[in-house]
Amino acid sequence: MEFAGVVANPGVYEFSRRPDFDRLAAKAGCGAGFSRSAFSPDVRFPSGTQVRVEHGDGQPLIRIGQMNAFYKMTLKIPISLNHEDGDGLTALPGIGPRLAEAIVRNRAARNGFTVVEDLLSVPGFTQRLYNKIRPYVKP
Repeated sequence: MEFAGVVANPGVYEFSRRPDFDRLAAKAGCGAGFSRSAFSPDVRFPSGTQVRVEHGDGQPLIRIGQMNAFYKMTLKIPISLNHEDGDGLTALPGIGPRLAEAIVRNRAARNGFTVVEDLLSVPGFTQRLYNKIRPYVKP
């Protein structure tokens, strides 16, 4: 989990199970009362989530998104082939900008990858490269 933006302790935090917003906010050093109004206590955040706090009109603006792919690689969190942009795909070993864009084009043409093996249909993608990146990706 990554907490970023206008918080006392921005950073990447590890939790033994999916945290709720209150646990995330406490780690990031958000003030008391800040977290309770943000999300239902039932909302849990999966690995690889980024919570960014920005200045709003008198209230903090909270944006939920995905961690940078390079962080995910470092933390051994699988990268989604269907959601990562071309820059993020270059975090994978052996994937440069040209092949990353070919993956993005192929993904768009087929309306997403159903299984990781679909990468083998990308022009220039080899079995050897597939074997290399397989542990790091998910559809």
